[in-house]
Amino acid sequence: MVCTRGFTLVELLVTFVVAGILIASSVPGFMKSLRVHRDAQGREQIIQHLRAARQLAITRHCPVIVRFGDGTVTTNVGNYTVHEDTNGDRIVQSTERQVLRTLPQGVLLSQVMLAPVDSLIFDISGTLWPGSSGGQLVLATRGGLDTLMVTAVGMVYRP
Repeated sequence: MVCTRGFTLVELLVTFVVAGILIASSVPGFMKSLRVHRDAQGREQIIQHLRAARQLAITRHCPVIVRFGDGTVTTNVGNYTVHEDTNGDRIVQSTERQVLRTLPQGVLLSQVMLAPVDSLIFDISGTLWPGSSGGQLVLATRGGLDTLMVTAVGMVYRP
């Protein structure tokens, strides 16, 4: 009686080759999916944080300032701050909360076109500070450019 249990070496090699081909063919699609997800994550992060800042201004009854860049540089910005300006002087005090937000790796704000130059200031009604007109935030990702619009009433949307 001959025992015929198990697989031959040829059968195992064929199985591994087929599995390798399937895995190798799916890697580029998986990498593209990751890139698209990261790009969308950066865009959605900014939208959510701006909407949360607007809501925070309403609920806390104090201006909330979202500042992109450092006041002079408004291109290729990788982070921004959200500042609860409880005394309304537009200067960060030690008693006021300020949070630094960082964009996902590979996502930058390539252009910040706002009035005033680098900030959105939400007043206690949730609209932008009088004299502010909103503007555009242009995100640069590996997938290309993506634009977000901010209206004078504090609404954020993707055109």
